[in-house]
Amino acid sequence: MQTILELNKNRFEWVHQRAVAAFEQSKHEQAVAWAYLAGFCAWRAHMGQFAHSGLESLLHNIGTNLTPSNTFMPVNSAQTFSRRRWLHVLSSAFGIGGHTRLVQQWIKKDFGRKECHSVLLTDQRNFSVPDWLTKTVVATEGQLTVLPPGMDIFERARSMRNIAMSCADIVVLHTNPNDPLPLLAFAAENLPPILLMNHADHVFWYGATLADAVADLRPSSQEVTLKRRLIKNTHILPIPLELPAAPSKSKLDAKRQLSLPEDSVMLLTIGSNYKYLPYRNLSFPAAAIEILQQNPSAILVVIGTEKKNKDWINASKCIGERLVLAGRQENIENYYKASDIYLESFPLGSLTATLDAVLYDTPVVRAPELALEILGLDRYDGMNNNASTIEEYYTYINHLINNSSNRLEVSQLQKQSVLSAHTGEGWRQQLDTLVSKLPTHHNTGISNQLSFTTQPENSDNIWAELQRLHEGTKILSRAYFDNPGYSKYLKPDLLDRLKALSISRGQYHPEFRTVMLKINKRLPVI
Repeated sequence: MQTILELNKNRFEWVHQRAVAAFEQSKHEQAVAWAYLAGFCAWRAHMGQFAHSGLESLLHNIGTNLTPSNTFMPVNSAQTFSRRRWLHVLSSAFGIGGHTRLVQQWIKKDFGRKECHSVLLTDQRNFSVPDWLTKTVVATEGQLTVLPPGMDIFERARSMRNIAMSCADIVVLHTNPNDPLPLLAFAAENLPPILLMNHADHVFWYGATLADAVADLRPSSQEVTLKRRLIKNTHILPIPLELPAAPSKSKLDAKRQLSLPEDSVMLLTIGSNYKYLPYRNLSFPAAAIEILQQNPSAILVVIGTEKKNKDWINASKCIGERLVLAGRQENIENYYKASDIYLESFPLGSLTATLDAVLYDTPVVRAPELALEILGLDRYDGMNNNASTIEEYYTYINHLINNSSNRLEVSQLQKQSVLSAHTGEGWRQQLDTLVSKLPTHHNTGISNQLSFTTQPENSDNIWAELQRLHEGTKILSRAYFDNPGYSKYLKPDLLDRLKALSISRGQYHPEFRTVMLKINKRLPVI
C-alpha cells in the first residue's frame, strides 16, 4: 500500500508531466496553468521536495520569450528617484493574514529612514485591499498597485516586469508558494535585485532559482532553505513586530471586560483550527483537559478554532466553563492583556501570535516534543526547551500557574530577547546586513542551480501525514478550481456557463455533473 507521501508524489508528477508536454508543444498558457496546479499540489500536499528546478526552469524559459509591452504602467517614479525604492510584490493582500501584516510592519519600520515603499498586488481578484495597508504605503510616498482582474497571465507578467524596471531599486517577493508569475516576469535583464521573503518556510514554493537572496524568518527556516532548497545566499530577517502601547488598563480590568473570574489564572492560545488537529500522540485538546483538571484555578481561552470541532467539544464537556472556545476574533488585544500564560499551539505553531504574546508581557510555554522542528517556535531567552514527554510539559505549566513571581521573571527575559531581534534598531541592522549582500542587479540566469539527489527523509512522511489531516484528499480538484485565471486554459468552455446556471438555480445543472465527471475521469484517482 502506498504511503501518503508516495500518493502525493504521484499526483504531483501527473500534473508536472502535463506542464512539460504543453511546453514542448509550445502551448505556453497551458504550461503555466499546469505549473500553477503543480505548485498548488506540492504546497498543499507535501511530495518530498521543497523546490523543483524543472518547473522553475520551464517557467523561466517561457518568461525569457515574453515580448515587451507598455501597457499598464501606473506608477510615477519621478518624485522618489533620489531615495531607495522598495517594491513589495504580493499575490493577494488580506485583512486577516500574517504575510500581509508582515509587509505593513516592514514598511512601518522605515518611516524614520524616509525610504519609499510601493506594493504590487498581482492576483487580488475581487478581494478587498485592507485600508491599513494602503495608508502605510502612502505614508512613505509609495503607491499600491492592483493589476486588473481581467489581465491574462502574460500581460500580468509584463506589467510586473515594467513596474520593477522603472520604479524599484529592490524587489521583495511575498507571493503565494505556487505563484508562477515572478518566474515569468523577472526572466529579463535590467532588473533590480530580487529578495524572496520566506513567509511559508515549512512548505514547497516557487522562486528558489529566481531569488538573488532569501530572507529567512528564523534559524530552523534557514536550515530548510540551505539543505532542502539548496539556496546559499540566505540571511535571517525576523518577523518585524511592533511593541504594543503601554496598557491603559490592568490585567484585572481586562479580565472583567471579558467576563472572566478576576482570581483565575488565564491561559491563552491562538491558532486556526487545523493547528490543533491531533497527530499521533500530540493532542492539544487532550492536553488542555489534563492541565485544567490539575489546576482548578486556571481557565483556558482558545481563539481561532471552530466551536463545532469534535475534539474541542469533547474537551468542553469534560471541563465545562473553564474552557472558553472564543472562535475567530477581530480584536484580540484584550485577550492578550488579560492572559497570564500563553500556550503555543501544537502540532502546528502560530509564530506571530505567539511572539505577540511575549510583547504583551505574557510568558510563553513552547509546545511539547515537536513532530517537526520547523513547525514550532524557535527558542528565545527565558523559554523552556520543548518538553521530551507530555508529563514534563504538564509539570512546567503547573509550576508557572502556581508561581506568579516566576511568570514575571520568565516574561521579562522573553520580552527582552524578542524585542532585540524583532523591533527597533536590532531588526533594522539585520535588514541592512541582508541588503549589503544583495547584488547590484538581478542575476538574469538561473540564480541557484538545484540538483536534488537525496531520498525523502522521515520528516517528509510526517509532514505529508500532517498536511493530509488539515488539507484533506481532494487536492487536485481544489487546485483545478482555485484560480479561474489559470484553470480557464485547461477546462471546457462549457463548464463556466453550466456552473453559472447551477448557481442561479441553487442546484446542480444536470450537464454540470456530466462535464465534471468527464473532467474527473481525466484526473488521477487519489
